[in-house]
Amino acid sequence: MLGKRLLMISFYSYPSNETASHRPCKLAKYLPRYGWTPVLLTVRWEPSNCDWWYDPILAARGDVCETIRVPYNGTSRGTPRRFLGKCLSVLPRLLLPSKTPWSVWRKMLSASHLLMSQRPVNAVWSTFGPGLDLEVAAAVSRKHHVPWVADFRDLPDQFERTWRNRQKVRAEVRVCASAAVLTTVSQGLADRLAERHRAQVSLVPHGFDPDDYPPLSTSQHDKFTIAYFGSAATDKQRDAGPLFAALDDLADMGHVNLDDVSVQFYGGSPVPIESSARGHNCARVVQWHSWIPHREALLKQQRATLLLLLSASTAKGIMTGKLTSYLGARRPILSVPGDNDVTDDILARTRSGRSAASPSEIAELLLKWYREWKATGAVDFHGIDREIATFSSEVQAAKLAGILDAISGPS
Repeated sequence: MLGKRLLMISFYSYPSNETASHRPCKLAKYLPRYGWTPVLLTVRWEPSNCDWWYDPILAARGDVCETIRVPYNGTSRGTPRRFLGKCLSVLPRLLLPSKTPWSVWRKMLSASHLLMSQRPVNAVWSTFGPGLDLEVAAAVSRKHHVPWVADFRDLPDQFERTWRNRQKVRAEVRVCASAAVLTTVSQGLADRLAERHRAQVSLVPHGFDPDDYPPLSTSQHDKFTIAYFGSAATDKQRDAGPLFAALDDLADMGHVNLDDVSVQFYGGSPVPIESSARGHNCARVVQWHSWIPHREALLKQQRATLLLLLSASTAKGIMTGKLTSYLGARRPILSVPGDNDVTDDILARTRSGRSAASPSEIAELLLKWYREWKATGAVDFHGIDREIATFSSEVQAAKLAGILDAISGPS
């Protein structure tokens, strides 16, 4: 039985391994279990326009649902541009940031209208980032009289309220005025959205897919391995420096042998990591690796002794996809410095890890885990299964299906 049909609009999707790709694809995978057949409208991601994000393993798996892709040239790195060409490329980003890249917005809009003329849908779902997704959804809703949901993984002003971010918020308020419901990943972001929108705001947190995590044959670790996945130290709020200071203190006191320790960073730029580690004795055990395929990253998460999370301590409501990915890996999580908010709450509720801010607090936790590893070759994971399960992609798809049912009416 077909059930209801949903048009999902997302700039990011597989085979791009960008963090934003996982949310639409995992929701699309599980929505049919709850009576919704998704059609995903997205970009045609290829090695030429995806840089290091292109994931050949995700490409080989095939689409999770019917998928319509529009061409995208991406950014031509290393290709010289004349002055006029540079100006013409910058102007749309300044004047119409919510419709940038302009060419993708036009192609998505055309493709969505064509789809609606051939086989109408019961609802539209679109996720923010870069913003053209919402513009297309609003236009489809307006022309074809279909309710739509505006989804926010992040907010443009969640860290800083610069002139450019305020411009994006103004566009957000304008575009989402026609949305039936707004969804987001945390209560903190929901409160922010409720301040500037009249529509109902509902929670659909990030999720992990249990199918992505194969059973491991052994839990023994040759090294006391602390692993981080994703961009690190991208702003002043996220810094691995306190971790490095804690390791140095433990080594100086003779509590930890640095030859036993391995600190691995996967993805992002090596510059902030190297900057934070510079001058620390433990820098010799810190390694940076470029982006790796999604499947390989999850396997390395499962094989790590501890998983490092660099949390935002001053911005409320920040819930990263990395956190739920770590929950699925079922390894102890060390959050630095902690956020006194959604991350700390989830760690406490699931008993999946601890937060620590100062080098002394971090050192206390590391020493406890290090001694356990020395004694047993591993660090046990004490997460609560029933609580962790509430963050699965299937549970989030069920929440979204309930929202869609409420706004779309009977089949």
